Amino acid sequence: MKHRTEWSRKVPRQGLLLHVGNDPALHRERALALEKQWNVISTTPEKAWQTFTENDCDLAVVCQSVPANERQKLVWQISQRSPSTPILVVTSAATGCNAAPAATVIDDPEQLIETVQHHLEEQRGQLLLRKA
Repeated sequence: MKHRTEWSRKVPRQGLLLHVGNDPALHRERALALEKQWNVISTTPEKAWQTFTENDCDLAVVCQSVPANERQKLVWQISQRSPSTPILVVTSAATGCNAAPAATVIDDPEQLIETVQHHLEEQRGQLLLRKA
């Protein structure tokens, strides 16, 4: 599941997303949708923390296919190391999840893209305020 967006695309992408999941087909489908606008590093839960610490990720997207205890641990680790990094947990409308301080987003490509965009813009706005 080592998929990495090519960095030398003709159309520049803004932001580096960490995308974590266990279901290869679903994981690839989401990565393709996200790669239209952002650079995406897709990884498994086992390698997620190492991947996050080795890259300057702007946002993390964690799939509901990651077991709840691993998902909560990863969310906690990311939020402790980088409190300003938004974390989204993708879930089905029926199940929901509790992975505070992560935000949940329903498993719909359009909604996921809108939510990622919103959180990245919000993060950039907060960074600009801190510099001012």
